[in-house]
Amino acid sequence: MATFKILVWATIFWNLFDTYAFVTAPQRRTSSLYKTLGRGIVSHSFSHVHRASREDDDSTDAGMSDTDDTDEPEDITIRLLGRGTDAVVRVGCVLLAPTHEYSHWLMKAAIFVFAIGLNDDGEKVTRGIVIDNPTVFTMNEMAPGMVNGILAGNILFKGGDGGNDSAIMMHSYPLETSSEVGTSGIYEGGLQEAMDMADSGEVDPTKIKFFFNYVEFSDAELRDMLSSSSSAGNGREDTWASVELMTSSVDLVVDWDLRKGQAWQLLRNKMRNMERVLDEEADAFQ
Repeated sequence: MATFKILVWATIFWNLFDTYAFVTAPQRRTSSLYKTLGRGIVSHSFSHVHRASREDDDSTDAGMSDTDDTDEPEDITIRLLGRGTDAVVRVGCVLLAPTHEYSHWLMKAAIFVFAIGLNDDGEKVTRGIVIDNPTVFTMNEMAPGMVNGILAGNILFKGGDGGNDSAIMMHSYPLETSSEVGTSGIYEGGLQEAMDMADSGEVDPTKIKFFFNYVEFSDAELRDMLSSSSSAGNGREDTWASVELMTSSVDLVVDWDLRKGQAWQLLRNKMRNMERVLDEEADAFQ
């Protein structure tokens, strides 16, 4: 019982610390890595922070299972790009964490890879955003005046722990001032055009999503991640996996109704069902 109480208080302390660190982060210089990677990302530093009025959604995820038993939506279609060291990591793919990943930012994470390139030190890095980690803040509450009109009410998502406190805007519209992330059907940038078109009703504001920061991996870190494994209990090793959302399903990346870890569960279920079918087909030929 004493051990359980310690774990509970440790969890509460960590959540409070995480929230405090998030809302009190100082304004910093936006990294020139954006230019090095050539992504044309719309990014801004946050200087004014206000507490959101709506309640945190994290309590609804307390019962999330490690066994991925959420119903699988019929309209999500993916291409499996491999698991573990065989996984193909490229711009536009989604990396899915294994159940044994306990890093604060990577646990039960679905990470959309938006850039691969050289950083300021000439080191090759891979950058992505966690697509299903919502905050309790709107863009207007986090940075008044930075985003105007309808889009000011969009919820801000925590993309990761790196990025010099910058905002990244992703959406599914090929705007003149935005650029496509690989060939994913997801676009970044074009803030002013997006605000104007959302206010005029030409685009759906629920398909435009803002992320606070990102996660970043060096090649060595990525290799270590992909090589880690544990038993999945079904004859397979549970490892990091790479998937690609098909055209009809890319809006999952910019869905701002996602609860924490929800996209991870949905995509893991889809992937595991695909693997089960492949195993059955292989058994039938033996």
